[in-house]
Amino acid sequence: MSLTLERRLADRFVPDEVFAALATGPRNTTLLKGGFVKIDLQAPRRELATKLRELRRARALVVSDPDIMGGDPVFKGTRVPVHVIADIRAQGETDQDLLESYPRLTAEMVRLAPVYAAAYPLRGRPRKQPWHDRPPISRTAVGRA
Repeated sequence: MSLTLERRLADRFVPDEVFAALATGPRNTTLLKGGFVKIDLQAPRRELATKLRELRRARALVVSDPDIMGGDPVFKGTRVPVHVIADIRAQGETDQDLLESYPRLTAEMVRLAPVYAAAYPLRGRPRKQPWHDRPPISRTAVGRA
């Protein structure tokens, strides 16, 4: 709650004043500056509750098992990495195109992938792919071999 309010009020109030008023004030409204400023907390509380529900749902859709994709978080019942879908979506790919490309995914999985990826970013260096230092193989070269 405090982070949501700090983001919204950072240019108007010192956060310490706001947080102190939140700790001592009633649940839905808080008064600042001797009662001259009234902060309605219902909208930030609703926003926070919605985001937390989305995160809980995203966590329920994801599994991380060392035997599946080396432990990368994937959607349950698939081998589709959550962070890959979030990256593709961030690059501007539409949900419909993703659903066509990955038929095992649902619309909810595609929608919640960025939520999960933002809450649980990948740690460490990206893995080096075994084909990283090799030139691409052309189709004609494969046919001759």
